[in-house]
Amino acid sequence: MPGLVRASLGCYNDEEDVDRLIASLRRIVSGQTKGSYRQDVGSGAFYPEGVSFDFRQYFPHFDIPAYPAAFVRDEAS
Repeated sequence: MPGLVRASLGCYNDEEDVDRLIASLRRIVSGQTKGSYRQDVGSGAFYPEGVSFDFRQYFPHFDIPAYPAAFVRDEAS
């Protein structure tokens, strides 16, 4: 089941960044924020519904598939 949060801190982060991370995690834990995911039965991968984002523009040297169109919800619906 989907349910992963990954955070990375670096030397450029400050206390305000950490406070925002903690506040976001609290919203997730309390159920105020949650995503809706669907599984691609062919690959087994989970994709968030309503998201259309192509990571290939940031990672052109890796073979990262775009989200399947079937998983992108029309904003009008």
